[in-house]
Amino acid sequence: LQFLYFIEYTVGEEDALRTWWANRFFGKASKATGTGHMMSGGRKVDIKTHESYSSYIPVISQLLTSLSKRGDAQVKQKGPLGHGAYDGAKTPSITLEDYMNRWVRYSFCSKETFVLAVVYIDRLSHKTDIVITSLNVHRLLLTSLVLAAKARDDIYYSNKYYASIGGITTKEMNRLEAMWLTDIDWDVYVSPEQYHRYTSEFDSHNMYMAREIKRSQEAR
Repeated sequence: LQFLYFIEYTVGEEDALRTWWANRFFGKASKATGTGHMMSGGRKVDIKTHESYSSYIPVISQLLTSLSKRGDAQVKQKGPLGHGAYDGAKTPSITLEDYMNRWVRYSFCSKETFVLAVVYIDRLSHKTDIVITSLNVHRLLLTSLVLAAKARDDIYYSNKYYASIGGITTKEMNRLEAMWLTDIDWDVYVSPEQYHRYTSEFDSHNMYMAREIKRSQEAR
């Protein structure tokens, strides 16, 4: 697997590094500038056969949905909590799994970006007092995927294009991205060990679910 580009820098080189990231994150898109297509040759494409589809999408969806429901319950009981700057005005009607499938169809990202997105959400949670709720979970997912695609993939797109996939404005996409980078102190490097720790957890969950489904089918 090819992992995030890692640049070692000293305190004196920090400004140069931030400029490099700023150009990559907020500048023009790289080689790719086209748009995605949901249809192929006039036919709908099975999302699971798409080269960008990750088998971890269902478990990531379950994880974030569970966290957002728990967050909603906390907010209902105690009132607004923590970092509200990532909140939207209302809860999107699209499910998280369908939201990620939309990202698969149009972003042409690598499969690894989904794992990195979870790592970034984890980092944001540890570095801020944010509570994941139904008002922010889609925006958190979108922004983390954008960061992951730009950090991981050689070919990536403009924020205007990513914003259109996620259903927000370019201005809002830029704001969320800049705020996230500041909140995590620009810490976007993910080591191979960290990456495999997350995938191992996801693999264990998928194997557990497969066993449960098989047991359920045999009991019928």
